[in-house]
Amino acid sequence: MEVGTGLDRILRSLGAPSVDALGSLFEDWPALVGERMASHVRPLRLSDTTLLLAVDEPGWATQVRWMAAELLDRLAEGLGPGVVTAIDVRMETPSTRRRGTPDPSS
Repeated sequence: MEVGTGLDRILRSLGAPSVDALGSLFEDWPALVGERMASHVRPLRLSDTTLLLAVDEPGWATQVRWMAAELLDRLAEGLGPGVVTAIDVRMETPSTRRRGTPDPSS
């Protein structure tokens, strides 16, 4: 059995999206949300079906929250239905940008 196939089977048993969907989410982010948004907003992790996003400016946090329904539609179209059903937004700081983790104070 191929590693990807085995991993997909494990992920499905846990209720997680496929390896392809996860790869697409992170690798194809600019194509999914647009270059302009992708330059200010990046995916950090997918927990169950909630996508945690980091933004570099407070205005982008507001924009993402305002566009949440449209973003969920775009993600469903690009990744498949049910992969992402909710979006959570965190402000990124210089220290979290280096580590790639969300700011716990947000």
